[in-house]
Amino acid sequence: MNESEAHLELVKKAKQLLRQKGFRDDEIHEEFWFMDGRIDVTGWKRGGPKIAIECGHCSMKKLKKLRKFFDEVIHMPYASTKESGKALVEKRTVGSKGEILPSQETSRKGWFKSRSPVEIRAEGLGQTYLGISKQLKYPERL
Repeated sequence: MNESEAHLELVKKAKQLLRQKGFRDDEIHEEFWFMDGRIDVTGWKRGGPKIAIECGHCSMKKLKKLRKFFDEVIHMPYASTKESGKALVEKRTVGSKGEILPSQETSRKGWFKSRSPVEIRAEGLGQTYLGISKQLKYPERL
């Protein structure tokens, strides 16, 4: 099986994680066959915890199944630029002047709702449509 570099890197990180949790190299198994499937990395101590780690893509069904037999199940997904960027936006939003906006302003919609038209123009977003004016039947421009 030819595995991608990203997958191999995740497997390497999974092994490091198990070592940090106290597993020895002879207790760490790669491509461990269990029941009707393969687990990317497992930590298996006699009389101790059993940990399964899936790297990359993995179905929720498989993760639920593994939770029945292992003390801990860890999923280490691939980090795509789209997903990692989204995660950063959800954690914090930085304004154009470098200021970190409060947590209630992490979405674009929330940011626009919390600003006056003057503040929005000052941010350089003067051409943005805010919505339909009640007096006019056209979108209101700032």
